[in-house]
Amino acid sequence: MERVFVKDIINSKIAVSPEKGELLYRYLENAIHKRKKTTLSFLDVNDTTTAFLNKAIGNLYNHFSSDVLNQTLTIADMDNLDKYLLSKVITRAKLDIKTNENLTKNIDEVFENE
Repeated sequence: MERVFVKDIINSKIAVSPEKGELLYRYLENAIHKRKKTTLSFLDVNDTTTAFLNKAIGNLYNHFSSDVLNQTLTIADMDNLDKYLLSKVITRAKLDIKTNENLTKNIDEVFENE
């Protein structure tokens, strides 16, 4: 399993901007496509925002199933507040996917009935 440090990927100890989140997202997306098991360490990251986490991790749920993400990605060295923020980001990402699936299903049903 590869251990990567957020601070090294985003070149900062502050993980607050969506732009920095995009850097991490692209790194993780590549690793997951290759099915590389990765431990993502937040060691020495001082500030984290939901804007960063949404872009970096929440966005992964738009492209990979929860099963794939659980098999390939482990989060480490995150403080309790950031763990809480991450749990909210993941819950929201899963809810958005479910909502989009239901919306697509409803639209398809409307067009089938016409």
